[in-house]
Amino acid sequence: MSATATPSLARPARARWIAADAAFGFIAAALAIVLIAGFTFNAQRQRGDSSTRVLQSYQSLQLTDQLLALLQDAETGQRGYLLTHDPNYLTPYELAQVKLPAVLDQTGRTLAGEPEQLQRLRYLRLLASQKMGELAQTIAAERTGHHDAALEIGRASCRERV
Repeated sequence: MSATATPSLARPARARWIAADAAFGFIAAALAIVLIAGFTFNAQRQRGDSSTRVLQSYQSLQLTDQLLALLQDAETGQRGYLLTHDPNYLTPYELAQVKLPAVLDQTGRTLAGEPEQLQRLRYLRLLASQKMGELAQTIAAERTGHHDAALEIGRASCRERV
């Protein structure tokens, strides 16, 4: 009987090992699933953050292009007025006066959280203000009949940039 008793005792031990192996495998698989889910979630979050930064960069580039176009249009209108004395040429200048502050503010909102870019925007805002001030001076001089003074303001500005 002892020969038959030994196999029956060994079977529960083997079953315990199998059960322990299965439990260990199940725990390892569950841990792997949790880790994979965590990595996936983190990757998705980073991808979302990257997408947001790309979108913000694209928007700030569009707004910067719009700022440049407004300043160029304002200067073109001023030049047309100085050449022809026709106030209709001032329309782009007048539109730029209205739109520039809004575009600069929108650019600032787009760049929120980017201190380096906001510093550059402050400098750009200063340059735009100086340019619009110069254009306003030349237009005011021309309106009051001081054509030579208006041209000299423009020339002085060109000499300062060079």
